[in-house]
Amino acid sequence: MFYRIRKNIVRPVLICALALAAAVMFMPCTASAAAVTQPGNAAAKAGITAPAAVSIRPSGARGFIIKWSSVRHAGGYILQVKLGGKWYNKYTFPADVYGAKIEGTCHNETHIYRIQAFRGSVKKSSFWVSARTSLSHRKNVSTVTISKTSLAMTAGQTEKLSASLAPSSNIVSSYKRWKSSNRKVAAVSSNGTVTAKAAGTAKIWCIAHNGKKSEKCTVTVTEPAP
Repeated sequence: MFYRIRKNIVRPVLICALALAAAVMFMPCTASAAAVTQPGNAAAKAGITAPAAVSIRPSGARGFIIKWSSVRHAGGYILQVKLGGKWYNKYTFPADVYGAKIEGTCHNETHIYRIQAFRGSVKKSSFWVSARTSLSHRKNVSTVTISKTSLAMTAGQTEKLSASLAPSSNIVSSYKRWKSSNRKVAAVSSNGTVTAKAAGTAKIWCIAHNGKKSEKCTVTVTEPAP
C-alpha cells in the first residue's frame, strides 16, 4: 500500500531550502497530516528490526517516492526527515504500508529521510537515504557497479571490494554504504574490505545515497586446511 504526501515543513531559520510541503492521502482510507503520534502499548511481545531496505527516487518535477521493506511484527512505520542535523517525526503509517509519495519539495536542496519501524514503545531506525528532485542541477545515482560478483575465501582472509557510481560526476552524494547479509560468515567495513569469519555463504552489497544497490557479491567461506 502507498501514501501520498503533500506537506509544508519550514525550518525556523531557513526558508524554502528546507521546506517540504502538505496533505496525506491513503487509499482506500485517509490519514491526517497532523504531527506524528507516539505509539502506545509499551509491552511489545515480539521484537522488531529496522527496515532492511529503503530507497528514494524523484517523481514529477518536485516530488519523491520512498519505499521500504516490511518488518515482521511491526505495528507501523514513521517517516522522519533530517533538518539542521536533527531527525524529526513527520508521519505515521499502518503496518501494511511500505511506500509514500512526497510532493511540493524544494528542487535545489538535498532531502534526507529514514523510516522507523515501531511496535509499542520500541522503535528501530533504518539507514538514511537522500535525493534531489528531477529539477536539480545535481543528479541522483542511477547505477552502482561492484568490482566482483563472487569471492572464495578462507576464514581469516580479507579482500577489498570497490564500487563505482553512475553518473560519476555532479551527483547528489558519493556516499557508499556496504552491507553483509550474514556478518557471522563475512563482515564488510565502511571502505569495502571483506573479512571472512566462518564457513558459509554471505552476500555483500554496496548501496548509494538513494538506496540504489549494486549487484550482490556472493562470498563463499571455507575453514582453513588443518
